[in-house]
Amino acid sequence: MFARSPKLTLFFAFGLLLAMVALAKARSAFEFDTLSASKALRADLRQSAGSLTFDKAKNPNVQDVLAQANEDYQRLLNVLYNAGYYAPSISILLNGTEVSALSPFTNPDMVQDLSIIIDPGPKFSFGALYLTPLPQGSSPNNAFATGKPAHLSALQAAVEQALYEWQNAGHARATVARQTISANHQTERLDAQVTLEPGPSLRFGTITAQGQSRLSSDRLLEIAGLELGTPYAPKTIEKTRDRLNRSGIFRSVDVQIADKITSPDQLNVTIMVREAKPRHFGFGAEVGGIDGLLLSGNWMHRNLFGGGERFKVDTSLANIGGTSHGIDGRLDLSFSRPATFSPDTSLEVTLKGKHEEAADYAFNQTDLGVGFKRVFNADSSGQITLNQIDTWVKELSGRTNYRHWALPIEANLDRRDNRLDARNGGYLGAVVTPFWGGGAAGSGVVATYDGRIYKGLGRKESVVLAARLQGGTIWGTDLESTPRDYLFYSGGGGTVRGQGFESLGVTNLGYKTGGLSYQVASLEARFDMGKNLGLVTFYDFGQVSATKSLSDGQSHSGAGLGLRYKTGFGPVRLDLSQAQSGAQNAGLQIYLGIGQAF
Repeated sequence: MFARSPKLTLFFAFGLLLAMVALAKARSAFEFDTLSASKALRADLRQSAGSLTFDKAKNPNVQDVLAQANEDYQRLLNVLYNAGYYAPSISILLNGTEVSALSPFTNPDMVQDLSIIIDPGPKFSFGALYLTPLPQGSSPNNAFATGKPAHLSALQAAVEQALYEWQNAGHARATVARQTISANHQTERLDAQVTLEPGPSLRFGTITAQGQSRLSSDRLLEIAGLELGTPYAPKTIEKTRDRLNRSGIFRSVDVQIADKITSPDQLNVTIMVREAKPRHFGFGAEVGGIDGLLLSGNWMHRNLFGGGERFKVDTSLANIGGTSHGIDGRLDLSFSRPATFSPDTSLEVTLKGKHEEAADYAFNQTDLGVGFKRVFNADSSGQITLNQIDTWVKELSGRTNYRHWALPIEANLDRRDNRLDARNGGYLGAVVTPFWGGGAAGSGVVATYDGRIYKGLGRKESVVLAARLQGGTIWGTDLESTPRDYLFYSGGGGTVRGQGFESLGVTNLGYKTGGLSYQVASLEARFDMGKNLGLVTFYDFGQVSATKSLSDGQSHSGAGLGLRYKTGFGPVRLDLSQAQSGAQNAGLQIYLGIGQAF
């Protein structure tokens, strides 16, 4: 054992203090002051200050810091101009000396401290504005107007919009001829005068295709839908590119416009494509506490006959190991031919087979459909199909065979910003299906709808509120004469989580069946918990009625928590839910799948 000397202890403490002082001196001091700037402006300025990225380095390289600091003057000035500040003061001091005044031959040996001090000055507004000439019926956006905040981005957006509108009017070579922008520091106004040169009116000329091997050039041009002599417009080029991408045949699509004008007024077009592999397959799985395991798979052949046709096989087995009902099976065959009758119309032929087993019924069904799908624009589409459907049902009341014909008319409006993981926008889909019965089947109309809305909150939209309302009604038939697969149920992953699959129906003649109307409402709050993780809270409520009115129907609900792990093909979803009302003694339910619940 050794005795510890008080003098030795003091010596070590003093040495430790010296080491801490030396470490503190070795670490450079960084200061960032924006004086009267708002919180949002300060955040934008700090993000643009590249020299501040060295604030955690112990011994930053002087040349690297100087290079970033010299670039910071212009970067910070751009941020201030874009926010409407045209009389700012920017000072960047390295070791107490203004960086812009440092000689490149007398740089300091080390970085002791760096200070960035910004005074935004007064915020300017737009004064006298002239943007001419404009296409007939065009006007600048509301942000580019006298008295509005003089954001440079508003000026740039107004000019870009005017050029785009000239181009969509056929003037492909529209450009800015002259511009004068001046800031009046006495009145704190920004005056701008921009003169445009529309150039000649032009049309699309010769259209050629390159890069395809299995698809013929004639069919490629039919799918593209771009015609010789059509007035030039960027919107037309965008629509052509969308049609080719929508066909699913190509890995990449590029539409190139010639620089040279071909006499008298034409611009030749080259469509360059790279074909995707002809065959594709996929699979999926989803697990529910009561509903068991769902396995699904698909196989697709692109360009089946060399004309862009797609043939697809979809199959699934559901409720494997489930407790609510027996195993369900599905096999769907579909054939699609793009550009049939018009570039935006496709021929759709389907043959579907389905088997379902439940506690109170079992049925087999075949469905042959022929129809057409029309894409109206990037957000909306519609489809009409003629189906012949044969159904064999076994219920407690006996066996029934149905044959009926249906004409579903479908319309969709999709304005979600991301269809796999939406943060803003909405979706609305509706289907009206007149049907005519044969045998035991009656005749009537089924109408269903599905509406969804999303709103991101916060500057980074780290919180998303999502809501969904879906429902439907049947007119013209009663419960006995309505085809079984048209009747409505609630419960399970697609409607009310925490409740068993199709656990809510109605009672008719002593046995359980689906209803003639239903409605389901779902609310979710989604929280980002990091780069890839997310937390979700949700509540689902469903109603089913034996009549067209929901006032005399039954209801149930469920609520829970979920986790999301974001991947390139959509978030992986894990939901834990429990019944809140109308409980079927289901206990805690687990749902695992890919993609958001809606």
